[in-house]
Amino acid sequence: MPRFLKQILEEEGISQAQLSRVSSVSTTTINKICTKNLNGSDISPTTKGKLTKAINKLVGNMTYKIQDIKFE
Repeated sequence: MPRFLKQILEEEGISQAQLSRVSSVSTTTINKICTKNLNGSDISPTTKGKLTKAINKLVGNMTYKIQDIKFE
């Protein structure tokens, strides 16, 4: 079942700053996604892919797919 980005970050112990460094997505964008100030349809597939890959890199495996994360 898909979970919100903020929830995944909290559960995995990943900070927005860490995710930003690894994904090359700005902390401003990540914060907007986590606080639901950015509509999921306004986030490019490229950005979603970068964030998903970065989360997997930070947790050390390929746990998450784009469809597992709610970008809203």
